[in-house]
Amino acid sequence: MAKGQTPYFSKSLEKGLLICLFNQDRISCTQSDISKLTGITMTSTYRFVNTFVELGYLQKHPETKKTEARIKGHFIGTWLVERI
Repeated sequence: MAKGQTPYFSKSLEKGLLICLFNQDRISCTQSDISKLTGITMTSTYRFVNTFVELGYLQKHPETKKTEARIKGHFIGTWLVERI
């Protein structure tokens, strides 16, 4: 069965994990960069990034608004990459 074909597949979780993985390869980037490079809408990117910031997986620079992975984010991203 192809990815996303089961009724139990979560597209939202897939998008969130994509953002978490995306931030593994970059020092910092804007939400606009994330949206453009992942193909996720700006609205969804905003929600996912802010959720990951609140959970401690990403951090957002207060002046530049650029995001980067925190230790928890690097751990999750590394764990996911090893299993893909």
